[in-house]
Amino acid sequence: MKNKFWNSQLENGLEIIGQPFEHEICHIALLINAGTRDEGELPEGTAHFLEHCLFKGTKKRNYIHILSELDSVGGELNAYTTKEEVCIHATCHRDYLKKAFDLIGDIILNSTFPTKEINKEKEIIKEEIRSCKDNPAEQIYDDFESLLFRGNTLQRRILGQVKSVSTIQRADLKAFIHKYFVAHNMVLAISGGPSKKKIFSAAQEAFNKIPSGVRYRRKDQLAIRRSAGYSKRKAATAQAHTIMGAEAFAYADPLRMPLILLNNILGGPAMNTRLNLLIREKLGYAYTIESGFHSYDDTGIFHIYYGTESKNNEKCLDAIRKELTRFAQHGISKEHLEAGKIQLLGQQAVASENRLNVILSTARHLLKTGKLTDHSDTQKVIRKITRKEVQECASIVFQEGNLFTLTYSS
Repeated sequence: MKNKFWNSQLENGLEIIGQPFEHEICHIALLINAGTRDEGELPEGTAHFLEHCLFKGTKKRNYIHILSELDSVGGELNAYTTKEEVCIHATCHRDYLKKAFDLIGDIILNSTFPTKEINKEKEIIKEEIRSCKDNPAEQIYDDFESLLFRGNTLQRRILGQVKSVSTIQRADLKAFIHKYFVAHNMVLAISGGPSKKKIFSAAQEAFNKIPSGVRYRRKDQLAIRRSAGYSKRKAATAQAHTIMGAEAFAYADPLRMPLILLNNILGGPAMNTRLNLLIREKLGYAYTIESGFHSYDDTGIFHIYYGTESKNNEKCLDAIRKELTRFAQHGISKEHLEAGKIQLLGQQAVASENRLNVILSTARHLLKTGKLTDHSDTQKVIRKITRKEVQECASIVFQEGNLFTLTYSS
């Protein structure tokens, strides 16, 4: 198949996957198997704080050089943190792939974390936290996940808290790197660029000094499950913001893909989802209504979010509960299942045009399962989803006794 991935491994154990692509632009991602939930005794928010501080200086580059290295040739360098990973990624002209490798390798291996920059970054991230608190549609997701996963490391917030960020020290950043930034705990992914031989050679030069280490394996944790309930919080908002959801399926669970399909039918990105047609188009209660599903190593989270005028909030909740009960009790017709599959397959084909996202999802799958798959493998799984599997998902996740609801309202 065209653009099928190749894979190789450096002597230190760093796995490399490449997607051949005849294009002048290449995308690069270094994915590290450690995130917020892996901070242990370190202050909450350490992983995200480290991600920021990787750009603050190395033994041979100051922060201006790091920020300008790829920008000056029309490329870009960026990073992000999730509950289970830190990622550094770059996009540039294929002629500058070696430059990008050298830059990423340098910040991984040689970051110095100057005290002045650490103190400055604390203030920046505190402002990021405050900005989030000013956005109820964003803040409610953090609060909901912390409530749902109380007692599990997943309750930790990616940004941390203002108080916890204030306590982060240089030694904390070094400790996180020492434990997790090792070759066997990473995947380097590339789309485009020169030949496999040239990519491997450049990777060997830039990344061969990363310590080998071992792959980090998370222990399964059982959250202290909340019984179904409804929590309301006062907020100075013009709308009532509500999120409803439950624990769902882990990454390796065979019901993960059926729930991805069900979520897409219910409240995915299309305008013809069940919830959008019902709550927005038919009833006129909300401008935004959406559902989402995310899997972690040992569990998952399903949610529905909407914003509405306070007087319509209970009406929205009643309508949504009835729709979920309908799925749980009656499942989905054969015709609607096939239509849902066609839609999801089409959306994934469109999404495959975003080559950076493709290598990120492929690298993540490799880290979590040890298997290298591509778009065609995912298509096969989607096509095999059955009505029985979809109804099983709905009957488990949409049980009235599992659903928890949080509302912000004035």
